Amino acid sequence: KRFHKKASIPKHIEFKTLGAFGEKVYQNPILFLFIGFLLLIFFVYQALNVGFDYNYLNMEPKGIPSVVLQDTLINAFQLSPDNVMLTVSSIEEADAMVEKAKGISSVSIVQSLSNYLPPTTKQAKRRPYIEQIREYTEEADEIKSIEIEQIAELLEQIERLDMNIYEMSQLAFLGGQDRVDKKCKELIGDPEDENSQSEIILLFEKIEENQKSALEGLNNFQKLYIPLLEKQVYNMANTEEITLEKVPEKIKNRFLNENNEEILVLIFPKEQIWNLEFLRHFKNQMELLNPKITGTPLMFLRLIDYLGRDGRVATMLTLIVVFILLWIDFGSLKYSLIAMIPLVIGGVWMVGLLHTLGLTFNIVNVMGIPMIVGIGIDDGVHLFHRYKVEGFDKSRKVLASTGKAILLTSLTTMIGFGSLMIAKYRGFFSLGALLVLGVGMCFITTVLFLPALLGIGKRKEKS
Repeated sequence: KRFHKKASIPKHIEFKTLGAFGEKVYQNPILFLFIGFLLLIFFVYQALNVGFDYNYLNMEPKGIPSVVLQDTLINAFQLSPDNVMLTVSSIEEADAMVEKAKGISSVSIVQSLSNYLPPTTKQAKRRPYIEQIREYTEEADEIKSIEIEQIAELLEQIERLDMNIYEMSQLAFLGGQDRVDKKCKELIGDPEDENSQSEIILLFEKIEENQKSALEGLNNFQKLYIPLLEKQVYNMANTEEITLEKVPEKIKNRFLNENNEEILVLIFPKEQIWNLEFLRHFKNQMELLNPKITGTPLMFLRLIDYLGRDGRVATMLTLIVVFILLWIDFGSLKYSLIAMIPLVIGGVWMVGLLHTLGLTFNIVNVMGIPMIVGIGIDDGVHLFHRYKVEGFDKSRKVLASTGKAILLTSLTTMIGFGSLMIAKYRGFFSLGALLVLGVGMCFITTVLFLPALLGIGKRKEKS
C-alpha cells in the first residue's frame, strides 16, 4: 500500500509586531530620531549627575552585625577600626610618633608599646604623681556613711559607669583584648545578644526601687570594700621602673617583632575610610607623618585610583577593538560607524537611567561596563548584516525575523544577569542592575536608531 503524507506547513517564526514597528520607524525616520534625541538629551543630563559610591560597606548585605558595629563605633566614639601602621626601632621613637599622631586632626587614637612601656624620661616625670597617690591612700580619712540625699548622685554615677564600661568593651574589641571584652560583656551585656542584660543596670533599678534598704547595704559594703580598694590602689601605684621584661607577652607579641628590634605603631582614623574625601585627607596627613606608613585605608585608596584609571582604559580599548573588528567585518568605515551608533547611545541611556532610578556606579558594577560594550554591539551587528542581505529598505522583514532573534537573546541575557539582583550581597545586585539596563538599552536604541538612520539615508539617495 502507498501511504500519502500531508505536506507539512512550516511554522511562521516572524515577530510581526516588531516588524511593523521597524517599518514605521523606517517610514518616519525624522519623527523617531527626534524622539530618540529628546530622550538622549534627557539621559545625558541625568548621566552628568550620576554618582560613584566608594563605600564598600554599601556592597555588603544590609544589617549584618559587623557593619552595624562599625557604624556604631564611628558615630558614638569617632573611631574607625580600619587602622594604618608603621614601624620604628626604639621605644623613644614609638612614643614620639604616638604623641605626634595624636595631634593630627583626622586621628582618633594611637596604640603602640609605648602605651604600656613609656620611655624612662617620661616614667621619671610621672613618678612624683604616683608617689602622691600612694601618700593619699596612706592618709585616707575615716570611711563616711552614704546619706539618703546622695542616692540620686550615686545612681547618676552608676549609669555613667555602665557607659564607660561599654566604651571600654569597644576599645578592647578593637585592640584584640578578648579577655577584657568578655569581662565587660559579663557586666554590661552583649549588644549582639537580645537576651543579654546589664548587671549594672539591674543594680541601678534595685537601688532606685528600694532606696532605704539599698542605703543600709551600701554602707555595710563600704566598710568591707574600701580598705581592700585602698590596698589595691597602693599596690598599683608602684614607683618601680617599668621594663620590657615586665610587659605581658600578649602585648609584646602584638607590638614587637621576633627579634625585639621593630616596634609597631597603630593609628586609627576618626571617620569612615570609605568616605573618599576624608580618606584622601587622612592619607595626605599620614604621608606627612611618615612616608613609609601603610594599611588597609591607603591600599584601598590606591585600589580606587587603579580601578578608575584601568576601568577607563579597558572601556576605551574595548570600544576601539570592537570598532576595528566591525571595520574588518563590514569593509566600510561608514557601515562600522552606523553599527556603533546604537551602542554608544545605548550606553548613554543606560547611565542616565541608572541615575533616574536612584542607583549609582560603585567599585563592583563598574567592572560590568566592558561586558556591556561586548554584548551590546551584537544587536547592531546582526541587524546590519541582515539589512545587507535583504536590502536597506526591508525594515519590516529584517526586524520581524532577525529583530525577534536579538530580542530573545537580549531577554535571556537580561534574565541571566537579572538573577544577580536577588542576591543579598548588594554588590551583585548593583552589577546585575547595570547589566540588565545596559543590555536592554542597547536593544532599544538598535531597533529605534538603526531603521531611522537607514530611512534618512534612503531619503537622501532619492533626493
